[in-house]
Amino acid sequence: MVYSIKRKFTRALLGSLLPLLIYMLINFTVEAILYTSETWEIINELSSEEVTLRNIIIGIGDMRIILSAIGIILWCSIWLKIRKKHG
Repeated sequence: MVYSIKRKFTRALLGSLLPLLIYMLINFTVEAILYTSETWEIINELSSEEVTLRNIIIGIGDMRIILSAIGIILWCSIWLKIRKKHG
């Protein structure tokens, strides 16, 4: 009985979070694409300029966003596998 209630609660919670997760995935993917294009511009600028701390910090921020997007994609794939298994 308790297992059934927990399972129903988990299904309801996951079902309500799915649209939010899809929105976040799309948003982070678009941001990653935009920041990747900006990173290439910065790399092209660095080839003609000296490396400064500001440019290094900008590059680290870009990588953080890209890694966040990859993490969300991996999390969603794991979540879908769990959902299929217990579905």
